[in-house]
Amino acid sequence: MRNYWSAYCVAACLGLAALNPSANALAESSSGELERLRAEIRRHDELYHHKNAPEITDAEYDALKRRLAELEGVARDEPGRESLGFGDDREPGAQRHRHLVPMTGLDKVHSEAQLRRFHAESTARGAEVFVVEPKYDGLAISVTYAAGRLACAATRGDGSEGDEMTANLLSAVVVPRELKGARAPRLVELRGEAYLRTEDFLKLNSERESAGEAPFAHPRTAAAAMLRAEGSAGRSAALRVVFFGVGAWEPVDGEPARPRTQRELHARLAGFGLPVPDPVFVATAADELVGRVREMAARRAKLGFPTDGAVVKIDGLAGEGRRAVAFKFEPERAETVLTGIVVQVGRTGLATPVALLAPVSLGGATVRRAGLHNAGEIERRDLRVGDVVTVEKAGDVIPVVTGPVLARRDSGAKPFVFPSECSGCGVAFERVEGAVRCANGACPERLARGLEHFASRGALGISGLGPSMADKLIASGHVKSFADLYRLSREDLASLDGVGAKSAAKLHAAIAASKGAPLWRFIVALGLPETGPAAARKLAVRFGSLGGLAGMTREALAPLRLGESAERALLEHFADPDNRACVRALSALGCGARGAE
Repeated sequence: MRNYWSAYCVAACLGLAALNPSANALAESSSGELERLRAEIRRHDELYHHKNAPEITDAEYDALKRRLAELEGVARDEPGRESLGFGDDREPGAQRHRHLVPMTGLDKVHSEAQLRRFHAESTARGAEVFVVEPKYDGLAISVTYAAGRLACAATRGDGSEGDEMTANLLSAVVVPRELKGARAPRLVELRGEAYLRTEDFLKLNSERESAGEAPFAHPRTAAAAMLRAEGSAGRSAALRVVFFGVGAWEPVDGEPARPRTQRELHARLAGFGLPVPDPVFVATAADELVGRVREMAARRAKLGFPTDGAVVKIDGLAGEGRRAVAFKFEPERAETVLTGIVVQVGRTGLATPVALLAPVSLGGATVRRAGLHNAGEIERRDLRVGDVVTVEKAGDVIPVVTGPVLARRDSGAKPFVFPSECSGCGVAFERVEGAVRCANGACPERLARGLEHFASRGALGISGLGPSMADKLIASGHVKSFADLYRLSREDLASLDGVGAKSAAKLHAAIAASKGAPLWRFIVALGLPETGPAAARKLAVRFGSLGGLAGMTREALAPLRLGESAERALLEHFADPDNRACVRALSALGCGARGAE
């Protein structure tokens, strides 16, 4: 199988070249490709918005959307013609919130020529000043303040309504609950983006890898998971939010009306104590506007947050026609050699392939490894050890292998054969819905990664219990369950290879101290399915002890509104006698006794 994206483009081009020039043949061929392309885009929207598992890069996705626009231009009279917008991030079962003013997407421009056309169109309509903001690469949100207090937060959804996320936003995002100053409007609906700073995203992925979990492929998917409190996404990193737009605005009688320009909006929001875009440039002439966008692109590596472009806005907020466009930056790419592929098994049993690369400079850093997400990714992109491959950074952060350079492939290159059994325990892998897993709960590799997560900073924060120590404790046979950790003596620890008496004493003290951690931290440490910090706090209040978790029922979970998927996963987890025994043993040892603090 050839590189997925290359094969698609070649097929599309060949299809166009073979078209009959007659109008009927053109419409028939276009209609068939339209149907296939729309289905493909919907599939990628589902992976992107609902599974946080994109299979293609932003550049590849944008190319699909551009091709769709071209075909819809050809077949615009086709019955049932349908344009796909920016997707729909609403989740089944979530509480809905209808936006007071619809949230619309931005048209994208990919060249300076297109940017100049936007400038010409805008100035012809009377525009004089343009504002250039960084395009934050996160999750679009709408936040409403009533009488100066945060009243509601929601995702963009389908543009008309999104998922209500107020409690999640307050627990996961650094956002003011009240607007500063005495001149706040009676009601204001603000548009913004929830995102992760680059250093926080890297820290989060490091913790996930230490816990044996698959790292997030993109800062945007991490932000979405954290805001929705999926799994153990939250940990120690904090989401940020930035505000740059407005929907509804109802001023208090006698107070300033709705801002008339983008620059005035920035000033008013900053005066309310809200974060606004930085840096922001102003331009008038077309050459100056192009120069400002180039300057934003040159600064992107030093901004400290993921950005995939610049947003160019007409400064005046009123008027007809397009008011803003998103100029998408080209991702930086490099070519290197795929020297190997290794498979890592995490605490949940998920087997994740990792690409080993000949060192290459990309985005100011040396890249040696890149995640491959799953076995299907290797097959889809037809990656072979020894290939010269193209690498780029997703969200300017995570190295991604986008495909082989087929023209430089050695004739002897062979497809990668995914191992059939776990290297940690020798048990055959299972394949479920495209994922490869080790189902052996006693697998030493799974236990070591689970112990590592248990002790990680986002869970119990046991200093000195990192990956190497977790491996030693499991290999020595001293620890076969989390409860065994609290039965260790200083002598047990000192007997481990490379561990002296002083280090053993420090680790023993750290383990003992962790027994006093709040219950919700123990719940996070257990790595329960679909249970992040926000859900862990709810469970701690509801059940009061680790032992109480073992007897949970669907009726007891219902008031927490965790969602059908999370409820089902938790009930299935505690239907396993070994999992019930684990929490009861920890409870008997005095763990989590502080309850729901």
